[in-house]
Amino acid sequence: MARTISRALLIGRPRLDSTIGDTRRVAILRLVYLAAGTNYALHTQARYAVLSALAWGDGKQLIHLHTDAPERYRSLAEMAHGQIALHAIANVEPGRIFETKLSVIHDCTQRFSADAVLFCDADTFFVQPYEDLRNRILGGDFFLHRREYDVASHPTPQMRKFRRSLRRAGLGEHGAMWNSGVAGLPPGQSHVLDEAFMTFARLTPHTKKKYLAEQYCLSRAISDAGQVSPAEDWIFHYWYQKAGYTQAIQERLNEWEGKSRAQIVAGIKADRIVLSAPAAKLHWWEKLLTSTGLRERPPEIRGLPK
Repeated sequence: MARTISRALLIGRPRLDSTIGDTRRVAILRLVYLAAGTNYALHTQARYAVLSALAWGDGKQLIHLHTDAPERYRSLAEMAHGQIALHAIANVEPGRIFETKLSVIHDCTQRFSADAVLFCDADTFFVQPYEDLRNRILGGDFFLHRREYDVASHPTPQMRKFRRSLRRAGLGEHGAMWNSGVAGLPPGQSHVLDEAFMTFARLTPHTKKKYLAEQYCLSRAISDAGQVSPAEDWIFHYWYQKAGYTQAIQERLNEWEGKSRAQIVAGIKADRIVLSAPAAKLHWWEKLLTSTGLRERPPEIRGLPK
């Protein structure tokens, strides 16, 4: 399976970037983002995600933004004074964004093997300082966003079909499915992405749910590598209410037009974007389980801000 190789377009000289193999250097955290495609909303999300990383960071990390539209982010990189490295990638073909995500993470774990890597989807943002998270990843801990369910027992029709896909691919149904919107790997873990890629290559011919395949492959590979902890205390993932948060983010970005970095950082810290929770919707199978008393009706959608 072909992997996407990125070409770095460094704006200025990143202060924290240094030569791999120099034993005198201190390992750092490399925050990795992917913003590709013609969907304007995704680029809005990515811009705010990176701004939140700058706002809540302490300057001891380097942000890598992989994008097929680097011109959209030049002003952001210049404002960051060397803390953001832009990486130009080829246009992503429809349906290959999840393969590209795995490729981007793999590329960073290989090229920066002495450092920790924390990948975040565009529809995420930091909500507090993440020095503790950084130190734990550098110390050997693995992270994903949050644990969602057991692959072998989740009762949805979609997961029953997905388990059939796993069996056709010759893969087991064991383990937990984690939300892979955040993935943190300690230094020297490129082999974990090798495993994720091999599993993805075996599984994707048997399922049309590429996003589910990517989620499963990352969950499985990282869980097999070590104990996984949730990153949700530091990073909010608004996958379930994307339209509403994107609109709120765009309004905030419009307000910040022409503002200084210090003013934007102050705004992010002082006024977190929090939307009202959407009403929980039940699928037919959930309604059936609820009516028979085998399941309690969920009071709210999981993953909302605390």
